[in-house]
Amino acid sequence: MTMTSNTSRRIGAAVTAGALLLGGAAVGATTAQARPGGDGPSMSSTKPKPNAPQSDRWLESVVDRNVTEDAYAAFEAAKITAREAYAAAKEAAGDDRVARQAAKEAFQAAMQSAVAAFDAATLPADQVQPVADYRDAIAVAHAALASGKAAAVADKHAAKKEAREAYGAARDAATTREEKRAAAKEYRQAQRMINKDFVAAKKEATVTFRAEVKAARDALVAALSPVPEPEPIPAAAA
Repeated sequence: MTMTSNTSRRIGAAVTAGALLLGGAAVGATTAQARPGGDGPSMSSTKPKPNAPQSDRWLESVVDRNVTEDAYAAFEAAKITAREAYAAAKEAAGDDRVARQAAKEAFQAAMQSAVAAFDAATLPADQVQPVADYRDAIAVAHAALASGKAAAVADKHAAKKEAREAYGAARDAATTREEKRAAAKEYRQAQRMINKDFVAAKKEATVTFRAEVKAARDALVAALSPVPEPEPIPAAAA
């Protein structure tokens, strides 16, 4: 039995939420936000956020998904199983960070399998691989964005620490009020530059992310576009 279009969109959102886990990001379970035609790239975070976008509305607007009761039930069962296994593994891991990371990776793999199975069951055969390639590209883009922002934060902290140490040394070496003021002014200028560089680094990571999302979308559209029939060769004149 084919499900309603609204239910199909909600499930599509849930599939995307699971797919985003491939980039190492846990996404909340709410799926009612999905609507076809959205043009903003899906975003995710390390913790569920009630109002965070959790669906790739653009993807659902370009594929021909046909959600059946059986496919829906199988996907829901796979999600429940994955979550229960993840919860049990985290509890067993306790404070062991290595074990907790292993549990997270196993959960991500289980969700990846659930998403792949759902796509295979609900998409035309010729769309399954292009969609899988698209999901992989988006996951890589999300991971790169998170890595870029994390690197920007680390660089900011390191630069601020270096600036504080330089200011402390200059202040201790100062012998006059003017020298102390000059040291303080230089420190403030350094702080402003550090903050400016931090904003620029985050912006660069975001711009790169959007470019990668666009490239992935363009590749999917090209893969889904029908190959035009060759024009017939005109008959030779008698």
